Amino acid sequence: MESARLPPAERCAGDCGEPDRLVCHECVGDYALRRFIRQNGARGRCDYCGRSRNSIRLGALMEPVMDGIRSQYSDAPKTHEDPGVGSLPTYDGYDLICDELAGELDIPNPDLLRDIARLMDSQTIWYVNSFFEGSEDEDAYYSWELFSRLVKEEARYVFYSLPAEQDRPVGSSPVQILDVIRGYVDLLRLVHPVSPESHKIYRGRAHGPETSFTAVEEFCPPDRLRAKANRMSPEGIPMFYGAYEKETVLAEIYSAEQECATVAEFSLQRPIQVLDLTIPFRRALPSLFDKEKRAQRYPLLFLRRFAEAISKPTRGQDGIEYVPSQVVTEFFKHVYRTRDGIKLDGIVYKSAKRENGRCIVLFIGKEGCAERHENPENKPAKDAPFRPPLLRMNPKKLVRVRKEWYTVSG
Repeated sequence: MESARLPPAERCAGDCGEPDRLVCHECVGDYALRRFIRQNGARGRCDYCGRSRNSIRLGALMEPVMDGIRSQYSDAPKTHEDPGVGSLPTYDGYDLICDELAGELDIPNPDLLRDIARLMDSQTIWYVNSFFEGSEDEDAYYSWELFSRLVKEEARYVFYSLPAEQDRPVGSSPVQILDVIRGYVDLLRLVHPVSPESHKIYRGRAHGPETSFTAVEEFCPPDRLRAKANRMSPEGIPMFYGAYEKETVLAEIYSAEQECATVAEFSLQRPIQVLDLTIPFRRALPSLFDKEKRAQRYPLLFLRRFAEAISKPTRGQDGIEYVPSQVVTEFFKHVYRTRDGIKLDGIVYKSAKRENGRCIVLFIGKEGCAERHENPENKPAKDAPFRPPLLRMNPKKLVRVRKEWYTVSG
């Protein structure tokens, strides 16, 4: 694309724009602006491509453009003195349109981009609406990093009672970042039901060629005394880790020391409610100019970074790195409720070992698993009430593979 840049003397912003020029929907890439032209324009000859299409006056198109800009940027008079925005980066109208927002507008015609810039007020500068020098998602992620450092290095068990501080961009109390995450989860509707028919859940064990795993107990979570710290669960609190795909299981359990692996298939015995942290990666980012959906932009950007952070591989066996994700898991396990008051059964998250792989942690221990043919009348303990298992393993669906196969699959 030809550059839309002009020397400062030739910009003539705000004074030499041509608001009566017609622009058609095909000359604008952003889906929200294209929709605005289709809904509000009329058939006419576009001044930028020369074709007769549904078109609108450029001055009218500036309405949704400016509405989107003002949702993310504030303006101040351009003077020789500091306009009162501190060290925040500032933009004149031309830089804002032709540099900062060129990708958002997605306008391939440099003449059209320059004409939009020329309709901006030449006596105004713009800066990002932000407590710190970034957008809302950057502020939220900065608070998450502060919270992570706090629970890893300073206060792991009493952070709920720590006093407020003034240097946190999102929430003055450390615990408020958990409420921010909860609000974003609800806004983006990341909690959804999973039916027994929609998914099987797989869990595996790596082992040597002489070993054979066939019993359900060998695929269930360990008891509390043997439960080690893991990505979502602290030491002593067992949870069920699995995946929606066999290939993801094999990638996750891969061991250079073990030549074989066995994967078991489990079926849900009832519908469950899960927080799905893979959804932000599959959902398109709403346009800045989409008035109805742009409120989801920053939550979506933050949750992508957040989900990436809690899914990434840790350094060796350093269990300290798991503490922030363990705290979040306990928050959604014990504190969070859906709008209907329903508790969650687990969390779906990105695999750290396989692209597009989906892992799942369920809030159950060994008591939540059972073989498909097991007698449901068998009680897990002498005086304990019987609770139907959440999962049943199908012993006929065990899959044993050698390293050569699951190395490629991962």
